[in-house]
Amino acid sequence: MKRSALFVSMVLLLVLLVGIAGAQDTTIRYFTFSAAPDHLEDLDTIIAAFQEVHPDIAIEVETAPFADYFTLLQAGVASGDAPDVFELNYENFVTYAANGTLMDLSGMVSDDAPFYPRALEAFSYDGQQMALPETFSTVLLFYNADLFDAAGVDYPTAEWTWDDATAAAEAISALGDDTWGLFSPVQFWEFYKKAAQNGECEFLNEDATESL
Repeated sequence: MKRSALFVSMVLLLVLLVGIAGAQDTTIRYFTFSAAPDHLEDLDTIIAAFQEVHPDIAIEVETAPFADYFTLLQAGVASGDAPDVFELNYENFVTYAANGTLMDLSGMVSDDAPFYPRALEAFSYDGQQMALPETFSTVLLFYNADLFDAAGVDYPTAEWTWDDATAAAEAISALGDDTWGLFSPVQFWEFYKKAAQNGECEFLNEDATESL
């Protein structure tokens, strides 16, 4: 299944429109764009834990291919038949939060809730917690020790800068035409993180209302 990098970067759990309080025999529709078996198994575990506390609430999981997901979601919102809970990537989160589609979850999240603080903070809007992070991932740098040894380059340390990485990559590339010192995806969602890390660019204006 094709996934956007924003899905890799972070998948969100969002509650839509109405809260469900104390209803008997209630069904909650949960919409996801990942039908991969491991993700559905994770959802089964989450749902089972939820239903131990709320046995009168059923969870109905709906899936759609990523290519169709946001079209179907928007159609559901426009027609008044949107799912109760659904997953979004970040660029779509901002749109849905700004247009009033999402429910404010601020009162449902305690100060000691077990969320990674930066992930939780990223999904507040106008001072309101409009989403809860379901999963998130980070970017890792791997290195091939054999190539470092062949080039006579010291292994990376925690003190490394990108200048150090560049110098090592140049030395490794010099081993031969079929040897590459550094590989990185060129999609914008991978590139912008490196650019931001190095202070090379700003993406938003000062009050974060316009992209630059």
